[in-house]
Amino acid sequence: MMLRILNSSFFRFQTRKPTLLVKSPLINKVIVPSKYLQQNLGCRNFHSYVNLKEITNSTLCKSRHLLRKEDVFSSRVVRKIHTSPPKYALPGFIYLIFKPILRVGAIIVARISRKWWSKLTPDQKKKIFNTIKKNQTSITGITLTSIGLTYIYYFLHLETCPITGRQKFIIVKPNQLKEVSGIAYDSFIGEHGNHILPLGHPAYKRAANVVKRILEANKEYVEGNDFKYPITIVNDPTMNAFVLPDGRIFIFTGMFEICPTDDELATVLAHELSHTLLKHVAEKLSNKTFLEILYIVPLMIIWFLLPDLGAIVTQVLLDDFKQILFELPFERDMETEADEVGLQLMARACYDVRIAPLFWKKMALKETQDQVGPKLEEFMSTHPSHENRAKNLESRITEAIELRKSCNCLPLGSLVMPRMTSFRQIFSWNPAPPG
Repeated sequence: MMLRILNSSFFRFQTRKPTLLVKSPLINKVIVPSKYLQQNLGCRNFHSYVNLKEITNSTLCKSRHLLRKEDVFSSRVVRKIHTSPPKYALPGFIYLIFKPILRVGAIIVARISRKWWSKLTPDQKKKIFNTIKKNQTSITGITLTSIGLTYIYYFLHLETCPITGRQKFIIVKPNQLKEVSGIAYDSFIGEHGNHILPLGHPAYKRAANVVKRILEANKEYVEGNDFKYPITIVNDPTMNAFVLPDGRIFIFTGMFEICPTDDELATVLAHELSHTLLKHVAEKLSNKTFLEILYIVPLMIIWFLLPDLGAIVTQVLLDDFKQILFELPFERDMETEADEVGLQLMARACYDVRIAPLFWKKMALKETQDQVGPKLEEFMSTHPSHENRAKNLESRITEAIELRKSCNCLPLGSLVMPRMTSFRQIFSWNPAPPG
């Protein structure tokens, strides 16, 4: 359910970036650039974060351009905005185009080398082999030194997670991650901007209450960042929700249908917030970048030794091998870790942790009902199966209940798991027509 930041098809660079108002559960304010207020609404005394009531009631903002509560999420382009400036580090988008550039460069170098080698005479080739044999000690020393320096670089960039205590390799800087988040945000808004619910919709209040309760109960993990956790709700039946690395929360209305209770919604949002608190996207980008650099050597050997068709087939097979053996297990481990940490966040927020495994059983049942064709095997997926997620959480319920008790939560009552409810039934909300 987490947005796949590294999926290159997700990022479509926008020439103009829409600026939207979004509600933050922490400050109950609307985020809007102050320059936009000054230049377009005639307001000169607002800051970057202003109260919604101040905007709607201000006598300085009685312009027909004023964004009402009913249409604050209009997809109308207001002003080109920028993410954090790429200072002190490579721009964030470099991580998104790093893989294709590195691979194309390696293939070009390998093919040029192969053509050069094919033009050499047997005597010239023999001379090169003799030179290599003569200097094999130096070549071995350089190779071992390079391996040692690579290991040292990896070791020096290990960070200990304050939540889990696990060491993780991270080379992505915070400003790079913010820029990547900005690209993801702009691309998402460009695709779904016309389907975003207005801020006055009751779904925002419910989502904001759940997020606020989770974050306030886990302040020790949240205080280390300056995220505002603004919420955007998309009118789409897709059962999905995700949180960008900079804290921006996105929820599809289909998620409310399968989460009619706050305990179920907390299960989903605690999981997604865990991805952000655990810096999973930064870790994922870092590991993919490091793995891609190591992949260059076998890729160049393939394209040097084999003809084009053979190199293409071998590279596809090697890519699949690398993905199944390294990348997918790593992503499934991160999902499992987010499940477990999310259960802890729920427990501290005094939600009914017993709901978490039941929610994933409901998801498994829903998946079976909607399934068309053969089921995707877990080893080919970025996520564990719903059944395995439920089993893992069930094994941790006792620990979570004890954690919940230690936070002085009220005792748990009888366990109730309601069925799915349509979004219209959950929120019988009829917005006033724009006038």
